[in-house]
Amino acid sequence: MSGHVYRIAKADADRLKEIVRDVVSFPCWTFGGASVWDFDTGLGDKRFNLRPITQIDPNKALDVRGDFGHAFSTEAEVRWKRIGQDSYDVLILSETARIIQGAYEIQPERLDNAQGKLIKDTWRANEPGENAAIIQTDNRPAISYVTYSTPQGTVQFMRYKEAPE
Repeated sequence: MSGHVYRIAKADADRLKEIVRDVVSFPCWTFGGASVWDFDTGLGDKRFNLRPITQIDPNKALDVRGDFGHAFSTEAEVRWKRIGQDSYDVLILSETARIIQGAYEIQPERLDNAQGKLIKDTWRANEPGENAAIIQTDNRPAISYVTYSTPQGTVQFMRYKEAPE
């Protein structure tokens, strides 16, 4: 199956939340963390600045505090990196082609030796099988995933897909 990778180089918190609502939809799973932005030195153990994977529904607000975050479902994954007080660099991974306002599609490129130029190609999205999963600590459920590879087979992204509760 084909994969699609989109980027929005700068989005504010409201736009980021809209993207998650529209692309990932609810319920979904989310996690994130802080090491610079919103980092709380009073927490003692620095690991408390990381948010574990939790499921949220439409009635709960998406937490975008910190330096980075992910929201994912069986539909897609949205990743963000904070680049300013209220601005984020957003990456979207989906097995469905989408039109996302303000986003551009990132495609792998390969060199066509015969023509001597770069050619845009497509991502290969592969599910590794039902027995393959990301194992979490603390007896939390395993997470299924999809790999995004170049046409030559090099894995570039691993999209989180589902974390059953």
